[in-house]
Parts: sequence; C-alpha cells; structure tokens
Amino acid sequence: MEETEQLEKYKIVDELAHSNICTVYRAFDESLNRPVLIKKLHPQMAREDDIRSRFEREAQACAQVKHPNIVDIYGFHVDPENTMLVLEFVEGLSL
Repeated sequence: MEETEQLEKYKIVDELAHSNICTVYRAFDESLNRPVLIKKLHPQMAREDDIRSRFEREAQACAQVKHPNIVDIYGFHVDPENTMLVLEFVEGLSL
C-alpha cells in the first residue's frame, strides 16, 4: 500500500493485518497531528447486518472503557464502503 493513500481524512501509512472480515491499518490523522489505528470492515462484510451490528457494539463497548492499558477509541464511521473504527495507535510489539 502506498503511503499517500487516504481513507476518509486519514493518511494510510501501512497495512498491519488482513482477515476475511476486516483490514487493520496504521494511519495518520493530519487534522489532529497524531497516529491512529484503523480497523476497517470489508465492504461485503459491512453489508451483512449481523456483522455490522457486532462491529458497532464493539465500538460502543470500547467507548465505555477508560483504562491506561486499553487504547482509546477516537471514532466510528459507517457508510457502505467505509465502515471503520479509529483507535489510538500505540507503538510496540504485537500481542
């Protein structure tokens, strides 16, 4: 993936993981000058009501938890092509 690719207002830096349901990107929020992690549902998965609903519940659950060892959620975007969670990016080793 090229560094100049955009996803909404975020500049994609690197693809970190890819599964049958979603792709995870390291990105940069230029408006707030900070790195972010984006978990984006594949468009065909976003059209599945049950999967999209679980993804939305994940976003709501993340928003309710505040702890120094848990990343913050910065946003949740839903549209037919870009259903995604935007999370705090923490540099470090993979879990």
